[in-house]
Amino acid sequence: MSPLNPTTAKSIKATARQLRGGWHPVQIQAMTILSERVASPSEIAVELGLTRAKAGYVSHYVKSLRDLGLVKLVRTTPGRGTQHFYQAITPFVISDAEAEGMTLEERLAVSSWTISCINRDFLRSIESKTIDERTDRHLTRFPLVLDEAAIEDLFAEYTAGFYRTEQIQAESAARRETSGEAGRPMSAIMASFLMPESSLRKPIEPWSEDGDAPVSPPTRQIDSALQATVRMLRSGWQPIQIQALTILSEREASPKEIAAELGLQDRIGLVGYHIGQLHARGQIELVRQVPVRGANAHFYRASAPLVLMGEDADQMTIEERMAVSCWTVACINHDFLLAVETRTIDERSDRHLTRFPLLLDEQGISDLFAEHRRIFYKTKQIQDECNARRSEASNRAVSAILASFPMPEIQSNPV
Repeated sequence: MSPLNPTTAKSIKATARQLRGGWHPVQIQAMTILSERVASPSEIAVELGLTRAKAGYVSHYVKSLRDLGLVKLVRTTPGRGTQHFYQAITPFVISDAEAEGMTLEERLAVSSWTISCINRDFLRSIESKTIDERTDRHLTRFPLVLDEAAIEDLFAEYTAGFYRTEQIQAESAARRETSGEAGRPMSAIMASFLMPESSLRKPIEPWSEDGDAPVSPPTRQIDSALQATVRMLRSGWQPIQIQALTILSEREASPKEIAAELGLQDRIGLVGYHIGQLHARGQIELVRQVPVRGANAHFYRASAPLVLMGEDADQMTIEERMAVSCWTVACINHDFLLAVETRTIDERSDRHLTRFPLLLDEQGISDLFAEHRRIFYKTKQIQDECNARRSEASNRAVSAILASFPMPEIQSNPV
């Protein structure tokens, strides 16, 4: 883990005091809002779906945050019905060490709220189409199978990405102060956490060109997946193909199993047709056949995962990019839901779950996307190194999520 800077260290200590001192969910929610923008208790009440009559109730908890040194009063509106406007001094941050001092229920409460904020970002960016406004945005989900050493490496890598994001924000703020550039709202999301044992699948072997020998260096493996994905998307792809390829990147499956997972039990023939299209293009391979009632059930798996990055997205329309993004977000939400329901998301206190609402200049946006690309390649390297060790006895299912994309301009609630 990178050393804490003084600001982050202060935030972590103050957050820990709050959580251990009989915290209330409204405090967590208000703190998240005030980390993004200046707001009054009345505005916060509206955003949380509370009536204006509850503004005094929210004000009580906001003042408790001020007493803890987490928020500050930035201005008041004079006259009858004076409004007090607050802003977070430092973000809502919980370190690994502090998380160890919390109960599982406390960690789950924070995680659930963070996930709801992440889902709100996804929803707003999809509705406004800003999520695919730029073709260099990043949105990836890794279903991983890792041993203990790899899990520790993964969590450490995402923690390092957290501190780099903090640095990018600070550097951008300094430039904007000089240049006068307004900046663009962005969302940066990083998550790496354990999944339940039911998600444990045999990992796809390191990607190769001939099916046997691993390709080196790893970037060529990624490039192979990119090229296969782009071929599919440019040759009249269909959403069922995207969904099926995602499933087959995680495990072996038959067209019947895929149809059931997609809710298309009565359209197995259609699913089978699209599986055939993926097989004809070399994106999936037949791994075994099982006799069933006088016929053979065919089981497939992906030759390479569905990956879409960078300049290849330039060749797609925004509607095509949105189709891929919406399916990826659906898979991310499925991971979150399953991990929260089974409580594996907070089984380990060193798991990573962060959401950065950022305001960045163009250089900052480029730096953020570059950092997420770096973590993307490092994540694949961690999986490949784990596969090479072949320590299957201690393997755990893990989900790793990276997303960085533009958000619509923030609109303050009326007071």
